Amino acid sequence: MAKNYMVIGAGKMGRAIAFDLLRNPDTAAVTICDRDQAAVDAAKSRLGDPRVSGSVLDANDVGTTHRLMAGIDCVIGAASYELNLAMTKAAVAARAHYCDLGGNNDVVAKQFMLDAAAKNAGIRVLPDCGIAPGAVSVLGKLALDRVPNAERLQIRVGGLPQHPQGPLKYALVFSARGLVSNYVEPTEILWEGKRELVPSLGGREYQHFPTLGRLEAVYTSGGSSTLTQTYEGKLKYLDYKTLRWEGHWDTVTVLRDLGMLKESAIAADGSVLRPQEFLIQWLDATLPREQPDLLVLRVMATDGARHGVSFDLVDRMDPLTGHSAMQRTTGYSASICAQMLAYGEISATGVLKHEEAVPGQRFVEEWRKRGFALTESAITT
Repeated sequence: MAKNYMVIGAGKMGRAIAFDLLRNPDTAAVTICDRDQAAVDAAKSRLGDPRVSGSVLDANDVGTTHRLMAGIDCVIGAASYELNLAMTKAAVAARAHYCDLGGNNDVVAKQFMLDAAAKNAGIRVLPDCGIAPGAVSVLGKLALDRVPNAERLQIRVGGLPQHPQGPLKYALVFSARGLVSNYVEPTEILWEGKRELVPSLGGREYQHFPTLGRLEAVYTSGGSSTLTQTYEGKLKYLDYKTLRWEGHWDTVTVLRDLGMLKESAIAADGSVLRPQEFLIQWLDATLPREQPDLLVLRVMATDGARHGVSFDLVDRMDPLTGHSAMQRTTGYSASICAQMLAYGEISATGVLKHEEAVPGQRFVEEWRKRGFALTESAITT
């Protein structure tokens, strides 16, 4: 049966989501919305498909947004996480299934407060539908299912430039504001079966990947989504860390120790300066962009003897589509979830958790159709 979709946000991720939706011949129409007319026009031009239409939209305007959502089978939020709550409210009012790229725990918590309203509307809402948060929760559940008496779930993810340069050895693969938010907000983990908040940028460790060598990982916020809530009292340990090229975290730690991650204002030559806002603007202006990137992922589930299973993925920019690894793994994952919502493969209503709602094996099958070379290996020590 033909389905109609709406993608709110005409940037890189929105275009990747729309591209993947259009690969399904049963997709009848995709509406691209953004507050910037030029971005809408550029997205339509790049997609080059007669099924695509565009509309200028301020997603903060819940009334207008829910009217545009009428008749849409699933809406995908690919704009700033700050808009996700308003888009969820509009989807409930329009009785349209909804998912988004998420990434902010406080916003997601507010979305879950709309669970009863979503149930009453008979719709399915799935926040955090990118790679991390998102796909890693599905893989985490799948890994735990493979390990009897599992005690520990560890998730390691990084979006990296293929050719690192500069003191940060990093290129901007998503918004600088989202990046800094993940570095600043505390990280929720499970420790001895209980939820705890630990400072981000701590817990440094090293992971080796055969094709990449040694990478560094530290705690960062947002990537584990609702996993700590779901598995509190069921697992002893659960944590999420972000992978970077060696040296990145040393530079970020220096910036933190100098106060550049602080939100509080300081006086400077008669004006007010907010260090964190300055850092965001500086990163946005100076970090390399449009470089070949890669996405590296490792999800490990182990028992008390540290025996278990590991899912690994290294994905690279696709020169044929021009989609970066971050676009592919984030955008295509969101598209898979949106289609599962639209076609009822995810059947429960309300505001849902990935690890409970998304069928893991089906999700991995869809990943593999898109060329993601996910590997599974045994952990024996």
